Amino acid sequence: MRGFAGRQGWLLRALAVALAGAVCLIIAACGSPSTPQLNLPGGAYSNTTYGFKVTYPRNWQPNSYNATPSTDAAIPFNLIITRTGDAHSAASLISTCTITVLNMKNKDIAKSAASLATNKTLQPATLGGEPGYKSSPLVQDIPNSQISVTHIDYYVIHGDYEYQISTDSVKGDNADADLASMVASFSFGG
Repeated sequence: MRGFAGRQGWLLRALAVALAGAVCLIIAACGSPSTPQLNLPGGAYSNTTYGFKVTYPRNWQPNSYNATPSTDAAIPFNLIITRTGDAHSAASLISTCTITVLNMKNKDIAKSAASLATNKTLQPATLGGEPGYKSSPLVQDIPNSQISVTHIDYYVIHGDYEYQISTDSVKGDNADADLASMVASFSFGG
């Protein structure tokens, strides 16, 4: 259980970083009130280095981050797909789909990934045609607000990497179907 507690703490910190990054992206995209809303067509994000592909719906935008240029990094890559073009204020939360690539050559990552099979809080799931795991939805209320976020984690091991897909659906954002479609579209062979 200690491994799960460490993973949960890491995931909560990663969620906080992802949400903070998303808020920064929104703030950076804000302009004068007369700035037209974006109307992005949707598309596919493909990563040949880490061998995956994911499609995203209209008005969602991918933002990728290489954590470090070293291929030995524990977390070498992170992709955050955020909703754009909706009537969000600069300080509002937005729904996100995050794909984090973890390097199984790192002994701590490999140990944590090995514990997925015995983690009784996870349910079996298929991701990219491979057997994986899914957490139960976790609803977190944002203090001093009427807002809540539903967080779900998905895990799959493929080759030398563990892929963690996290969805964060902000209540009232009507993003559940879009987020589910992104998770379902995840495939290997990017």
